[in-house]
Amino acid sequence: MARFETVLGEFVNIPASDNNWRKPDKTHTPPPVKFCDDFKTDEDIFQQPATGSLTCRVPDLMDKIASTQLEHFLVNYEHDTQRFLRDGFNNMVHGWRDMAESNEDTCGFTSSVENKPGYVGNCLTLCLEIKDSNNPSDFAGLLRNFDTFFRNRFDLCKYHLKLTKFKNKIVF
Repeated sequence: MARFETVLGEFVNIPASDNNWRKPDKTHTPPPVKFCDDFKTDEDIFQQPATGSLTCRVPDLMDKIASTQLEHFLVNYEHDTQRFLRDGFNNMVHGWRDMAESNEDTCGFTSSVENKPGYVGNCLTLCLEIKDSNNPSDFAGLLRNFDTFFRNRFDLCKYHLKLTKFKNKIVF
């Protein structure tokens, strides 16, 4: 049972059964972790390597495959934190897609596959980081590789300038 002091100085007792939303949801079993091998024939994610390098669309790999490891990682956290982390992950994936596949300005991104937007080579490094684990350090490796891919493929100076111009247009 938890005891909280109200604004008026009174104490309120809250039974533990009413406070379960603050605890990790150990009753929820996430779907099995998916791996790149399960999707190697999915041409929306992977292009068959002509050069020996695994070529993929990063947002689709993250959305359809890596997100299953995210769900295993999230069982360690309470519901509000789960929602916050899931939203951040989805925003990261959709941000990549929006910038890499834009008809206007791709922030310096160049696709590895001609006439098909959003593809990059060397996706094996991302695939190797996807693990059947809910250990935070295992998921951190996947996020570090995503960050490295981002930094290597987008012109961050141009992106920062674009973001600054957008912020300057906002009137409060």
